[in-house]
Amino acid sequence: MTELEEEIKKYYKELYNVFDNSQLTDWFKDKEKSCHFTGMRGKNYKTQVKKLLIIGKSTNGWGQLNTKNAETFSQDALEKMKNEYIGDNMKERMSDAFWSTSYLVWHKLTGKEIDTRTDMFANYIAWTNLYKIVPQKENSPKMPNPNEDQRLIQLEIVKKILKAEFAFFNPTHILFITEQHTKNEEHKTWWNGEGIEPFIKDYNDIQKMNGFLNIKNIPGDYVRGKSLYSDENVKNVKIVIATRPDYWGCTNQERDFMADKICSAFNNI
Repeated sequence: MTELEEEIKKYYKELYNVFDNSQLTDWFKDKEKSCHFTGMRGKNYKTQVKKLLIIGKSTNGWGQLNTKNAETFSQDALEKMKNEYIGDNMKERMSDAFWSTSYLVWHKLTGKEIDTRTDMFANYIAWTNLYKIVPQKENSPKMPNPNEDQRLIQLEIVKKILKAEFAFFNPTHILFITEQHTKNEEHKTWWNGEGIEPFIKDYNDIQKMNGFLNIKNIPGDYVRGKSLYSDENVKNVKIVIATRPDYWGCTNQERDFMADKICSAFNNI
């Protein structure tokens, strides 16, 4: 096991323990009430010149890791990250706003075409979410999901997991599709705490939680920030922060326009 793999296991053990020792344990271990997420890649991702990692906020319907104890939970998480590909279970998702916009970004960024009858662009990207443990959608009828308590309990750990995922997937480009879209002009200049904000450097809320990303804020409808990111494991990774198209019911034409804006942001980093 590599040092990075040991690190990932350690963080998932911490994630298990923080939920297991909280009042959220009942739903956390219930297969009918919760879902657990680990980052994954497409089967052709490693061979790409432009490696795109797409990051959402959370997934409201996914599988569960083995919750017998912290060891089984963390080992299951690591095995899924190493061996589980974005495969056929994603086909039904590809037409929604999040994924169709992601495809347009990938297509415009790489210039590649695929035969959708036999292939899918998810085979060429990596994917993760900010938050790894959330209630199943039917058990979280009020948005947002996860709620504030469920975000805060895992926030400091998922920051560490996200940074480890950067090293694990080693992308050249990272697209966060995490922010709320708003037509209100005065709200276009600040971050939304449900999205990327707690992961940014020098961010302070009542808990004084600081992130690790140094992001330049860009007021607007589609792109909210960009950065050239480096740390001890990855160098000069282009990052763009975008709004979620599924929050505002955008048309196909708007998705195409949004993808152009995102690619322009990438190209101007």
